[in-house]
Amino acid sequence: MRLKLFVVALLFAAVGSAQSGVGTYLGPGILRGGASDIGSRGGEAVDLRFYIGANGVVDTGYQGIAVDSQGNLINPGALLGVSLAGGAYGVHNWKKAQLGLDYGGDFRHYPGESGFDNTSHNLTLGYTYRATSRIAIDLRESASQFTRAGFGSFSDAADPNAIQAATLLDSRYYGINSNATITYLASARTSYTFGGGWNYQNRHVPDSFQSVGYDAIGSVNRKLSARTSVGVEYVFNHVQARDDSFTSDVHSFLGTYAVQIGPAWKLNFGGGVFIADVDQRVPVRLDPALAVIFGTDTLILPVQTRKISPSGNVSLAWQKNRSSFTISGNRSVAAGAAYYLTSTTETAGIAYSYTGLRKWSATIGVSDYRTSAIGTAFGKYNVLQGSTGFTYSIYPAVHLVGRFDIRRQNVIVTGYGRNPASATLGIMFSPGTIPLSFR
Repeated sequence: MRLKLFVVALLFAAVGSAQSGVGTYLGPGILRGGASDIGSRGGEAVDLRFYIGANGVVDTGYQGIAVDSQGNLINPGALLGVSLAGGAYGVHNWKKAQLGLDYGGDFRHYPGESGFDNTSHNLTLGYTYRATSRIAIDLRESASQFTRAGFGSFSDAADPNAIQAATLLDSRYYGINSNATITYLASARTSYTFGGGWNYQNRHVPDSFQSVGYDAIGSVNRKLSARTSVGVEYVFNHVQARDDSFTSDVHSFLGTYAVQIGPAWKLNFGGGVFIADVDQRVPVRLDPALAVIFGTDTLILPVQTRKISPSGNVSLAWQKNRSSFTISGNRSVAAGAAYYLTSTTETAGIAYSYTGLRKWSATIGVSDYRTSAIGTAFGKYNVLQGSTGFTYSIYPAVHLVGRFDIRRQNVIVTGYGRNPASATLGIMFSPGTIPLSFR
């Protein structure tokens, strides 16, 4: 059933590319824009293109769910192997519509250690349709599957915060997310956006844990001048485990401000508050004497938790001549994925990418992710991650590609930590007039 849902999501996301382009202005502050930022490279939209090829791989820090006879987690050490990889990305415009696509996937094989073979896929598809001069419809679909999560490839999966928590161990994960919004441009300065979506997650930890959720969103944005705008936003999110072991309802309120600083810089920030209500069923083991009296050795106790906390975000972005630089920070609440469930999250990151006109493209980035569970005893969990990569055109449509990623993960309450890393070097085939580029 899980695989069927995943395949259906991929097929659904692959349909919907008909209708006709989008003007360059859809109103101030379009929320969750369908195709607005998908498939771009170096901060600019690029034509649709595909790539396929093979890499040599060195992976370390693989952490499965198996333990040895002494109860210690089994770590195989360095894994040497090969990967087959492929994908597609880019933007296509019609008269009244725009399609943004970003897909990447691979299969990794380790000769002599085939028990650790794994595969990963991540698809994001956005579609924007200008129905009238005042109404724009935005659709965004995403689906992901992995055993060992790709380091830099899952920033827009079912729940970005959940993905980080889901990488605590290397085991199977499936995620699907679908959103739709409608923006009404009341005037050249004011817009109203509303919509919603749903999500599904399945995580093996090692038993299957499934959650489903939905959200509703509304915002008002006002353009103060040619360079500045302000807005207010409300989001409701509900997540529930398929076995009814927990439910979560979150109300988020945010005020936003955006300003264009000169021709190349953009500043966005927001501040507000979230209210999270979490209901859980917690098993409690009884004393043997009480177990005889009540006829069970375990009681299921309901636990209710409410947390009210500030939230906010800030980002400063620069984009010029096929180069982009971004520094950002965020404090919010996330549904989680099996380990941490509903959690307060704090993220910070800095990234630079370059897509040259001739042969080169390169990316580099560092991010820090911190989460604190609401209503559970898992405590805090931190992830510090660094990534860098390049592509070089050695022949028309043939590219040398390389990437290195490292991640430091730490569970504060126990001191458990791991330092997975991955290095790849290979050849990709991808026709195009500019260098092949990865996020």
